[in-house]
Amino acid sequence: MGTVQLLPGAGQALGPLMRNLARASSAPELDSWCTPSLRDGLLPVAGIGKVLATVVTSSPFVAAMGDRPDILVNPSQILLWACGAEGHFEFFSPSWIAFTGRDFASELGQGWLERVLEEDRPLLCSDLLDALHRKSAWRGKFRLLHRDGDYRWLSMEAMARYEADGHFAGFIGYCVDISQHEAAHAEPELSTSHITGLLKQTDLLALMIDSSGMIVFTNELISGLLGKSAERLLNTSFFDHFGSDRVRSETLFSSDGRASDFPAEFETPLVGSGQSLILWHSMAQKDYAGRLAYVVLVGEDVTAQRTEEAKLNLTSKVFESSNLAMAITDAKGSILSVNGAFTQLTGYSQEEARGQNPRILQSGRHGPEFYKAMWHSVATRDHWHGDIWDRRKDGTIYPKFLSINAIRDHEGRVTNYSSIFSDITERKAIEEKLSSLAHLDALTELPNRTLLRQRLSDAIATVAGSKDQVAVLYIDLDRFKQVNDTLGHQAGDQVLLEVTRRLKAGIRASDTVARVGGDEFIVLLPRVSEVEIVARVASKIVEALKRPIALEQGEALCTPSIGISLFPDHGQDIDALIHCADQAMYKIKTTTRCGFHFYGQAEEDA
Repeated sequence: MGTVQLLPGAGQALGPLMRNLARASSAPELDSWCTPSLRDGLLPVAGIGKVLATVVTSSPFVAAMGDRPDILVNPSQILLWACGAEGHFEFFSPSWIAFTGRDFASELGQGWLERVLEEDRPLLCSDLLDALHRKSAWRGKFRLLHRDGDYRWLSMEAMARYEADGHFAGFIGYCVDISQHEAAHAEPELSTSHITGLLKQTDLLALMIDSSGMIVFTNELISGLLGKSAERLLNTSFFDHFGSDRVRSETLFSSDGRASDFPAEFETPLVGSGQSLILWHSMAQKDYAGRLAYVVLVGEDVTAQRTEEAKLNLTSKVFESSNLAMAITDAKGSILSVNGAFTQLTGYSQEEARGQNPRILQSGRHGPEFYKAMWHSVATRDHWHGDIWDRRKDGTIYPKFLSINAIRDHEGRVTNYSSIFSDITERKAIEEKLSSLAHLDALTELPNRTLLRQRLSDAIATVAGSKDQVAVLYIDLDRFKQVNDTLGHQAGDQVLLEVTRRLKAGIRASDTVARVGGDEFIVLLPRVSEVEIVARVASKIVEALKRPIALEQGEALCTPSIGISLFPDHGQDIDALIHCADQAMYKIKTTTRCGFHFYGQAEEDA
C-alpha cells in the first residue's frame, strides 16, 4: 500500500482527530489502522479516501446534510478541520491547504480567519464562540479566499469531540464549496421561462440583455426588424444592433463596462437604418441581494412620432392624417384643435374639446408635484415626455405615453403648445405582470425572498424603539424529498400548495407567508407584544401541518421543523434574523423534528 507525506505538524494533530472520528462516526477501525503511520507523518493512500468516506457517511453528518442533496460533493472536495476547546484550529486536511494555497503553519490557530471575507468574519466568529460555549453541533456559511484570488462560499459543519475521560475537546468538522449552489440562489427569483413566455406573446419589440449588454432573448418582432434569427442574435451585443458608442458609454453603462443602475427609458437609433429610432422602456431584474442580473427591454418604433413632433404645425393635412392623438393649445393652455385620433382615444369631439384646458383629461392619480415637474421641464427645455394616467370622457382611466412641446415664434415667445400621445395599456400590463413575477413565487404565488426582505425591513423600522418585537419563523418540511423521489414532482407541488393553504389560513392578514426555497417557508409576524403569541402561532402551524395531505397516489406526511428568531433580541438586521431562525430550525430538525425552537433556547427547554 502506498503512503503520502503529511504536512509538517499534521501527523500529531491527525492522530487524536482519527480517534475522535472513530468515536463520533461509529468507526473504531479508524483508530487502529492509522495511528502507527501517523507517528512517522505518513498516511496510507487508501486511508485518505477512507477517512473522507467515513466522515461524510457518518450518521451525524448525514443528518446535518438533511434534505440538501444539491450540495453533496465527492470526498476529495471536502475540507477537513479540527479545533480545540478554546477555538484554536489545530488541524487542516491537505484538501484545505490545496484550496487556500497557504502553508499548514499559516492556517493554524486563528490564521485561517485572515482568508475569510471581512464582512462574514464577525458572524462566523460569533457562531463559533456560541457553539464552543454550548458544546453542541453547529453549522455556518461564509466566504473563504481561494488560491485563485476569488472568494468561494463554503458550508461549514461541525460535531463535538471528547477526550477519553469525557471532557469536551473541541470540534471536528468539514467545509464544502457551495459556490454554485449560492450562485443559483442569487439569480433573480423569477423564472426566466415565465418572462420569455410573456414577451413572446406581446406585439411590441421585446428582448432581454444581461448586465454586460449581451442579448439573451429576443421575440419574433426583433428578429423580423433586424432580419436575423433569434439564434444568430443570442450572445451578441445589444449595441451592435441598436445605439451608438456615446449611448453605450455615457447613458447605459458605468466606466467598468457593466450596467449598475439601468435607466427606465432611453432611445437608440437602429444601426444601419438611417433615421429610425426605437424608444426602449427597461425593467431591471435584480437578484435578492440587489445586484442587477438582466434587463427586459420593451421597444416602440418612434421614428414617425419623432418626425411628427419636429414638423408639427397647424397644417390640417399633417394634423388629421396621423394615427397618434394630437392637440394644440394656445399659450394659456386652452385647446384650439384636436385631431381624429384624439377623439377616438379620449371620447371628446373637436367641438367638446375646443376651449377646454387639458386638465379635463386628468385621472386624479398624479399629485400637484407631478404636474409641477412636468411644466417646469416644458418651461426650461421646451419639451416633456413620459408615461401618464388619464381619464376618458366615459370615466375609464388608461395609461398613455405623452409628449409635450412648446412652440415659439421668431422672437422666442411661446405661442402654442402641442401634445402627441398614444395608448400604452398593453405595455403597462406587461410591466405589471413582470413586477408580479419578480416578487411572487411562480408555483404558490406567495411572496418570494425579495418581497419578504422588503417587508421584514419595513417591520424592523416600524417597531424599532418600541416594546414590540418582530418574529421570523423559518419552516422546513420534514421528509419532503421522499415525496418528490417516490411520488414525483407533481405530487410534491400538490404538497407545497396544500402547505401554502394551511399556512395562510393560520395567520393574520398583517402577517406574511413567503416561500424561500424548495421546501422552505418563512412566516413573518411584523408586530408582536409577547413571546407567548409567537409560540401559539408556531404551535398552530405544527398542528396544521402534521395532518396527512391527501394525494392521488395516497397520503403524504411532511411535518414542520420551525426555527424562531426575534427582533431585537436575536438580531438587528434582516440577514441576522433569518440566519438565527435558520440555525434554530436546524436544531429542531436534527433532534426531534416536528416542532419549534427559539434561537438561543436552552437545551432542556427545546
